Amino acid sequence: MIAQIYSEQKESDKALEAFYAAKLKISKKSASYINALFNIGLLESLKGNFDKAEPAFIELIQLDPTDYHSYAKLIQIYYHRKEYDKAKPYRDKLYDAHKKGELKDNMKDMFCFDQFKWNGYLVQVFERYQNGSNNGDIYNKHLFYVIDNKDDIVLRVQTEYSPISVELGGAEYLLCANKGMTHYNPGIGFKGDMKYDDLKANAIKLFEMYMK
Repeated sequence: MIAQIYSEQKESDKALEAFYAAKLKISKKSASYINALFNIGLLESLKGNFDKAEPAFIELIQLDPTDYHSYAKLIQIYYHRKEYDKAKPYRDKLYDAHKKGELKDNMKDMFCFDQFKWNGYLVQVFERYQNGSNNGDIYNKHLFYVIDNKDDIVLRVQTEYSPISVELGGAEYLLCANKGMTHYNPGIGFKGDMKYDDLKANAIKLFEMYMK
């Protein structure tokens, strides 16, 4: 409870210290231990201490394999380090859980797999589980949300599955953007096996283009 109070007061260093103290005293079989682990991982991640956050989330999912938020947090750590191979097993677990209908609330349709800062904005990157299109529908696969200091989304860049392009033998996904009510398609295309570094670099080009 002391750690939670410090968290609410935005005193993250004191909260982290208290969560570590709680972790030493609480039974590993209790929900409070799981809560302490998650908050240690979260607060260490926010401080950029990914080497300390990683073992907290790994221990957590060993104790509770259904804590899918921790899977997403581990994926974010590995994407930050560009250790994409390490992220893959956890990504596969989320897709499997989605197929089984085990995901709820904000993870039911997509998960956040990367976060980074760009020109003073927070960028959160999500991936949707939908794959392929049997009925010719357009859908978004990857979504980059550019968020200002008021927590408002000021720009969204997304990969859009294009059945017409696929039919013509072209790119599977088109990189497009939405700002307010305006939709932009600069003509950048990707195959399904796109490299994330290439996708991210092109998304940033669209930030620069449409945030002027």
